[in-house]
Amino acid sequence: MNNKKIGRDAMWNGERAKAVARDNLGGRTGIRAVEVNQNWTLADDHIHGQRARAVIISNDVKGCFDRIAHVVAILALRHLGIPQPAIMSVILTIQHMQHHIRTDFGESEQSHGPNPSGPPPQGLIQGNGAAPAAWSAVMAILVDCMKGGGHGHKAWAPTSQRAMTPVCFGFVDDTKTVKNCPRPVYRSEDPRLPFSHVEPSI
Repeated sequence: MNNKKIGRDAMWNGERAKAVARDNLGGRTGIRAVEVNQNWTLADDHIHGQRARAVIISNDVKGCFDRIAHVVAILALRHLGIPQPAIMSVILTIQHMQHHIRTDFGESEQSHGPNPSGPPPQGLIQGNGAAPAAWSAVMAILVDCMKGGGHGHKAWAPTSQRAMTPVCFGFVDDTKTVKNCPRPVYRSEDPRLPFSHVEPSI
């Protein structure tokens, strides 16, 4: 079972079981990056139109695949139904790799590899076919935890007439995290203060 097949099976299982976060569209079939921008623009217009308060954090995770802890990757991929022997074949290969630098003058004599006296190397390496699926699995768990903590953009969709709570608008590691206050903001009687955060008494 090669790395790309692990990635394909993980995403297929996640889509079928609805275990992949709808907030992160990276690595999903039939999804383009422009749709993330469209969703974010609509949410931004909604916040502006409601005169609501919101905190927005734009984050680009540097080296996201190289920073995934192996224990977390194993649990996340098992959550998407990938067999443990297939996952461990990828993890153990990464932990026992010897890295050489290849230049025009040949490969370096010195190498970087596992340290017998220290913890094994972590990360899933850029270019690994299973890394995008593992990142999507980890993101799905993080998004669920944030929703459980009350984070996200709480709004009512006027077209579908459904409540929605997106936590972020992400495409792989490029993510806009949003947190808004659903409480309405009322106009102030003081002309110097266009809006007041205090609800008027009835």
